[in-house]
This record gives sequence, structure tokens and C-alpha cells, in this order.
Amino acid sequence: MRTKLDIIPLSSALSSVDGSAHSVVQKQQTKMQGFNGAKRGARPPSFQSEERLRIRIPDHVPKAHPRFTPPATVRVNRSKLFLAE
Repeated sequence: MRTKLDIIPLSSALSSVDGSAHSVVQKQQTKMQGFNGAKRGARPPSFQSEERLRIRIPDHVPKAHPRFTPPATVRVNRSKLFLAE
């Protein structure tokens, strides 16, 4: 079968190039993350991992209904938040 994709394993000579390319890409991504975070006015979270938080419901809430969810446990991983449910 003919294909344009390389199906033979890559040689070890390219691994050093991959390593340097990886470090350059990671450095650029870190730089852009800092730039975009500063532009958006992003702040680190003011709470710790495994704390219980009430999350505001973003949509319209009818009268006599709570605007916040019941307390939920949140895990913080860098800039990402995960609900532990």
C-alpha cells in the first residue's frame, strides 16, 4: 500500500532535534501564557484545592430560587478548576 505518511520508526538522530524544538515551543507557550494572562487581568485563585465553594449560576434565575449551587469541592490544577463530584 502506498502512503505519504512515514510508517517506519524515526531514527534516533531526530530525537535531539525534537528535544530542542520541544523546549523552544514550551518557552514560547509560557511567554504567551503570561502575556495573555496579563492582558485579561487574570489573577491566581484566592482559594486552595479541596475547598468547598458555591458557584454562581450564570443564567437567569427565577424569583425565590438560589443564585448559587450547593457547596461543591473544587480541585485546583494550575489555572484549571475541577469539580470533585
